[in-house]
Amino acid sequence: MKRKPAFLVWGIAALTLGICFVITFDLIPALRGPISGGSEWQWRHVSPPDLAAWKLVLPLGVVAIIGLWAYRTRVAPVSNMRLLMLLGLALAFRLAVQETNVNGVSVVARMLNPAYFGYFPPATAIDDMPQFLRDFADIQPSLPYYRLTTHPPGNTVFYWLIIKVVEAAPALTRLAEPFLTPRMAAWPESLQGYSVPDVVAAGISSLLVPFLSALSIFPLYYLAGQLFGARVARITVLLFVFVPALTLFMPVSDDLYTLLAALAFWLTASGLTQGSNRRLWLAGVVVGTGLFQSLSIIPLAVAAGLFITIYYVAQWRTRWRAGLVSLLIFSVGVVTLWAVLWLAFGLNPIKVFINCLTNYDARGRSYWLSVIYNPYDVLLFVGIPVAVHFICALLRLGQRLVARRPLTLPDYLLLAFAFSMLLLDVGGSLRGGNCSRLF
Repeated sequence: MKRKPAFLVWGIAALTLGICFVITFDLIPALRGPISGGSEWQWRHVSPPDLAAWKLVLPLGVVAIIGLWAYRTRVAPVSNMRLLMLLGLALAFRLAVQETNVNGVSVVARMLNPAYFGYFPPATAIDDMPQFLRDFADIQPSLPYYRLTTHPPGNTVFYWLIIKVVEAAPALTRLAEPFLTPRMAAWPESLQGYSVPDVVAAGISSLLVPFLSALSIFPLYYLAGQLFGARVARITVLLFVFVPALTLFMPVSDDLYTLLAALAFWLTASGLTQGSNRRLWLAGVVVGTGLFQSLSIIPLAVAAGLFITIYYVAQWRTRWRAGLVSLLIFSVGVVTLWAVLWLAFGLNPIKVFINCLTNYDARGRSYWLSVIYNPYDVLLFVGIPVAVHFICALLRLGQRLVARRPLTLPDYLLLAFAFSMLLLDVGGSLRGGNCSRLF
């Protein structure tokens, strides 16, 4: 019995190293995407890599410390203080990976770049946020930033709040001004329009976003502990630290969705098992907050709703009324924030959603290529170890269904997650590697 876990660990390690080797040396270009050029996407292969080899000591050093953390927490359940230590190590690892670039950490430049980011630059131009929200549904199609024409305004509101906090604390600007002013003078013309407070806010944002993403460690640990126990919960948060989609693309605002997803699933699972309507409502509020940021959160809403539905379908004869009430409470939570914004500012969610769907451009990409490549892309960027465990869990679930054995709470969550992922894939809304990694 002891050989099976060891064999799986070594097998995952060999598979991970093998795929990294093949992609690094571009032995199979198709692993980077369907084709190069044209309207289809393919991740660009950089040779030689934009990497300062000696800097690899930084992420490897953080990995060594994480290994020590794993060794010290191998027996007892992990305390909140040790989870907080892991959070700091997760943030340090992401920064260390970014530092390995030849030009070092460029997260602030990414935040300021309207072509790369698209949410922070418009936030700097907003003086009256209430008026912006009142007008948003009408002006959304004509906004100069593509991301705002295809997304709700939540991300821009988030960065606007950070900018206002910086402006309310002029000591921060005075402290940074001697350092920033001479450097800003040498920036390209496209970045000359920013003020020192804007750059300070961008710096804070570029660290706050991955920090909030790393906070997912707490709800993930609680959720995994509730479903599988302390040992699996510890492994779960360790794997989360190394998810490539979060490390490589730091600090895009999509990182925030990991925290929203982890919170939503934890609140839903605990709400169901504890019979807590308050937690189910809060789970809905979390999902609704995500929808205020991006329609990419729709699969999360579907998965959480299916989780509740499957949970009660399994007990339909005795608890169907409770199931309907739970779904209603969750749904009320989803629309709560939007209802408040509609009543307070006249922000019509229906019109915003229509604008987003109308303005979305699949860029002529093939539906069938996306159906084939999206699952691969999702599993690749979540990391090979997580992908292997996910596929193994699906196989075990299939065996249970064929054998008609009773399902458990983790099975309900896996069914809901897998089905929502399938709907997302066959729906054809994700076409391109820069999109499917979000899931």
